[in-house]
Amino acid sequence: MNAITVIVIQLSWTLLGAALGVAFPAILTWWRYKRRPELLGTWQSRYQGIDEPKGTWVEEEIHIDVSLGKFRLKNAKSNHKYNYRANGFVVQKVYLVGEWESMRPGANAYGSFILTISAQGDCMYGYWVGPDKSGARRYGRWVLARREENIEKAKRLMESMRTPCDT
Repeated sequence: MNAITVIVIQLSWTLLGAALGVAFPAILTWWRYKRRPELLGTWQSRYQGIDEPKGTWVEEEIHIDVSLGKFRLKNAKSNHKYNYRANGFVVQKVYLVGEWESMRPGANAYGSFILTISAQGDCMYGYWVGPDKSGARRYGRWVLARREENIEKAKRLMESMRTPCDT
């Protein structure tokens, strides 16, 4: 075997190893998340807007699936015409943590979120962080529920998390 053949073979193995090093963890994560069907599908969503009048909850649907080893969230039917997508991971088996970004052409809105998955898995509640219209970073409450009738339950769960425990 000449030197060029050896170099080509070694380069091929290196590229294959690099590809597997990226693909294998993503495939494992995808497989693990596909085994969490309770998080996949359509959820009812409400979050506190920061550019709307005080007390306004933006109403929409969230579609959750798995892509590239992450949970992928995409909103639909927003009553305030917002359009965004998010990606996240489950952390410590109970938190869905990730990042979101606006899909509106020309928008510069993006941020993070953390949602607690309820003990029964029928709702999630937590916070999102992002810019208001002036660019200042703000946060708002966010709840998701499998069914419309559980939205208020999710809001109550989140409120109870904001109350200090009696000692």
